[in-house]
Order: sequence, then structure tokens, then C-alpha cells
Amino acid sequence: MTAIPSTTPATPVAAPAPRNRVGVVAFVLMLIVLAFPPVVTIVTAIVGGASGSMGGSAADAAGWAVLGGFIVGAMALAVVSPIAIAAVVLAIVSLVRRRGRNGLGVWALVLSILPALIGPFLIPVTIQTLF
Repeated sequence: MTAIPSTTPATPVAAPAPRNRVGVVAFVLMLIVLAFPPVVTIVTAIVGGASGSMGGSAADAAGWAVLGGFIVGAMALAVVSPIAIAAVVLAIVSLVRRRGRNGLGVWALVLSILPALIGPFLIPVTIQTLF
């Protein structure tokens, strides 16, 4: 026996919601803003601790290395604060446009608003410290 092909039309599959590209860009910028200062802090503390002390104890050298790491990490936050502001603006734009899924735009807005508010206040301190 031969099989008879079905004559019923196939049901159309709904297309997935388009990806919100502006939200993705805002999310990537937010990831850079959140990842850069901790990495700089950790690297500075490790390098400062590995350089040792000049006649003091190892505990003092480690303490100064961690303190220096936090100071340089705050400077790194000041450096990436314009990126955080751009991430907030792009996240708001992605939420206003309402195209596709808005999850990444919401996450970018929630997680980058604090660095965008704190970072600009660290810029004058960073400039004064460096020069």
C-alpha cells in the first residue's frame, strides 16, 4: 500500500520576537562597566602585593596593596563612567522603542544606573590625584 499525502495545510509557526539590538548593546556596555573596575582592583592588589615591601612586614605590604587596589579601582570606575551613562541612555532608548524583547534593556538599566550616578563624582578626584 502507498501512503496518501495529507491534504490539510500545515499550521504556520509564529515567528519569534525580534531581538532588541539597542538593548543588547546597552547590556554589553553595562558588562564592560561592571567588569572593568573589579578586574583593575584585583590586578593592582596582586601586583602591589607581589612587589613586596621595602623593609616593612609582609602584612603591611599586603594591606597597602589592597588599599592601593581599591583606590585604583575607584579611578577605573571614574574612567568607565561615561560608558555607564551611554549604557543608561541606550537602555532607556531600547525600552521606549518597544521592539522585540526588552529583558536585556531592563537589566542594562537596572545594573548600570548606579555606576552612572557615582562615577561622574569620582572624575574630579581622579584628575586631581593623577595631576
